Amino acid sequence: MNINEKLQIYEGEQMDFSLDIGELTNTISQYEKVIRDLEEQKENINKAIKELTDLGWSGEAKDKFIENHIKKQEFYTNLIEKMKYTKNALENEEKPRAIQLKKRCEDFENCIKRSAGGAALTNDDTGVISLQYGGQFLINNNVSECTDNYYRQMNFKFVEILNLANSLRFTTFPIGGDVESAQNSLKNQTMSLTEFDNSFNAYCNGVRDMEENICSVFSKISGITEGISQIRGMSIISENGQVDKNKVMQLMLKNPADLTTEEKEILEYAKIVLGDDYNRLKEINGEHLEWNDEIMKYIKSTPIYQWFTKETQEGELHMLFDIGGFDRDENGVYHAKQDALQQYGGYNDIYDDIFDLACSMKKKKFDFSTGNQTYIIWLWKGDYLNLGAGAEIGIYYDGGPQWLCDTQDKMPMTISLEDKKGNRVYDWKPKNDNWWCTGFNPKYQNEEASNLTVHGSIDFSKHLDLWNAFYKKYNGWSSWTFDTEHHIAKLKW
Repeated sequence: MNINEKLQIYEGEQMDFSLDIGELTNTISQYEKVIRDLEEQKENINKAIKELTDLGWSGEAKDKFIENHIKKQEFYTNLIEKMKYTKNALENEEKPRAIQLKKRCEDFENCIKRSAGGAALTNDDTGVISLQYGGQFLINNNVSECTDNYYRQMNFKFVEILNLANSLRFTTFPIGGDVESAQNSLKNQTMSLTEFDNSFNAYCNGVRDMEENICSVFSKISGITEGISQIRGMSIISENGQVDKNKVMQLMLKNPADLTTEEKEILEYAKIVLGDDYNRLKEINGEHLEWNDEIMKYIKSTPIYQWFTKETQEGELHMLFDIGGFDRDENGVYHAKQDALQQYGGYNDIYDDIFDLACSMKKKKFDFSTGNQTYIIWLWKGDYLNLGAGAEIGIYYDGGPQWLCDTQDKMPMTISLEDKKGNRVYDWKPKNDNWWCTGFNPKYQNEEASNLTVHGSIDFSKHLDLWNAFYKKYNGWSSWTFDTEHHIAKLKW
């Protein structure tokens, strides 16, 4: 687990935790090296400017350079301070906590082994701490049941056996020592479990403390959570500090609402570094998008496209759509089949990029994890060319970048669509369970995605593990409301 990933630690909830102290140590060293390199470069540039000035450098070119240099120097000074703050937090706050947790893990083994050797020890710069369990409450409850109820019951039975043996006047059974030995063994095991429970609770408190501290640290320095990636590791920054303008343009092409926090920060960085060149890139991108719009307008004006749209509206291409994996209902609305060939292809972001170039579209993704598997609920809405206004809800798994269709976890789903005037484009409540719930009405052409509202639902009642993970992560989000009695997630987007 990356050190800046928020840990999920709540009573009664599944938690998988792992931290490599060696990786944490290396990260601290990398921060130290980059801070040193930045300060050296800053000093070298200032020396070079002074030498040029001493040699008589002056004029408008110098003034413009100095003005730009001051802005960049302010940016890098601020960046260095934030990185120092981060390094200090990792080195002097998080690492000591991680070392304590590692020792606590070793103590777990000592509690369980009850051996003279105990657990194998590692130095403070190495070692992995990890734990997988079904929840603190579950473990506390089981230990309590063993150390309280079961111990008292069994101990009472031992006392009964000893009393019975001692009450036999004419026969001697030499079992007193064996019973006492078993009784002492039970007592020792009970003590071992109690020690483990105390150690385990101390560990959980340590993880919570570590989580709260690191979240507090990184909330103060938004934009630095990826550490070194903001400098040399940043995808648009080369080793010599040059900005890759092609990659900047790729980010500019994305829908601003779909940009991640890191991508927004990268564009802000590029804006500062590139100056006027950044504005020129925006102009080029605008021309590209306008040109793309012109191409689509031309395609939609052609007789073949108009014929294809009319045939789609009238349901005359049923054989073609059947092969493509779509059914047409009595209202003329098309829906994806659950056994469509698309189930074998999965999905990735590249498809969305192509979709976005050809149509007005919006998407939303809601990932969540349970056990060792990652899932994602993927939503789309927009103009689907000849298919008209439409929307989709799909569930996928396997963590990407190529997500696989989760045909094994089909669930009851519904989906409906409204335009900006409140007209119902369609209302689809399929009888069978779905992994991909869709609707496309070809009578509604050239609708803007932003003018469409999707209503939908997913009934998780047959898959409570998925429900627990999804509800836990997205309860309180504006797009979702939850019927906890029936385990149904309801969407409005």
